[in-house]
Amino acid sequence: MIMRRREAIAVLGGALMFGPLAAKAQRSGRPACIGYLSANPRDSAVTRAFIEELSRLGYAENRNLKLLAYDYGVNFGGLAEKAVELVAAKPDLVVADGPELPLKVVRAASNAVPVVFVAVNYDPIARGYAASLARPGGNVTGVFFRSLEVVGKQLELLREMVPGVRRISVLWAPEVQDEFEAVQTAAKALGLEIDAFELGSPPYDLEAVFRKLAEGAPGMLLVLSPPYFVPLRSEVTALALRYRLPAMFRFRPYAEAGGLMSFGVDSLAMRRLAASYVAKLLNGATPADLPIERADKFELVINAKTASVLGLAVPGALRARADEVIE
Repeated sequence: MIMRRREAIAVLGGALMFGPLAAKAQRSGRPACIGYLSANPRDSAVTRAFIEELSRLGYAENRNLKLLAYDYGVNFGGLAEKAVELVAAKPDLVVADGPELPLKVVRAASNAVPVVFVAVNYDPIARGYAASLARPGGNVTGVFFRSLEVVGKQLELLREMVPGVRRISVLWAPEVQDEFEAVQTAAKALGLEIDAFELGSPPYDLEAVFRKLAEGAPGMLLVLSPPYFVPLRSEVTALALRYRLPAMFRFRPYAEAGGLMSFGVDSLAMRRLAASYVAKLLNGATPADLPIERADKFELVINAKTASVLGLAVPGALRARADEVIE
């Protein structure tokens, strides 16, 4: 069941003991080396949460950790080349954060390097990267966000905010294909009609995209958050407001940037959990024996200022369920 309240995610158990990878680093006199592929910039809150948690667990840059971070949010098409470059640097492991492509290109570059994934837009079991949640087998493990289950809840919440509307536009891109298919199923169950707007390859003319969306006069908009939007979220939310589109987003920063609503996983907690996997592996665990965790800390954020501009009143019941209401 999707949770509406904040609940602590337990860090994977036990005190960390030094193991083969850490011992190898000590013998060679070099720090542990990890690659980090993410759509979020290095100075973003989620990347800082990952780095800070690693430090808390005993691995800090400029001491015993070398972090090879690459932000693919502005260059999604260059990921394959970057993965080859990253593997050539012989890291102890790689973190593949986001949609399937980062994990896919790392596995194409090497089956030998251990990988910790933060699976945001896909099911790593269904895609064959691991045998099961409990025992992944192979060389890949990590954190799984059940995004396909969340889209139905997003539609319910948006419909509650904008009652009486039966038509919704969905903005999506090929890298979130699985989510879009889940939206179609959920919308049918809720009696909603969908106007789908599929983005092509980036970069996008966002002004033209939102102008086209507005021409259909949708009562609601669901944005399925392709990675390219991450550094552009302020522009995306500003355009949704300019064209008076009541929009639901996946992540809190969109609501903080002016989006009407966001509902999804607690991104900071998810990256802290990923950091605990990294520390486990650096201290001798193997991916095959580390169960995949399903993120279960979700949050609803409502921007009441945006609602007011759009002429919407936040229902009392919805306000009471929100983790945060931005006034």
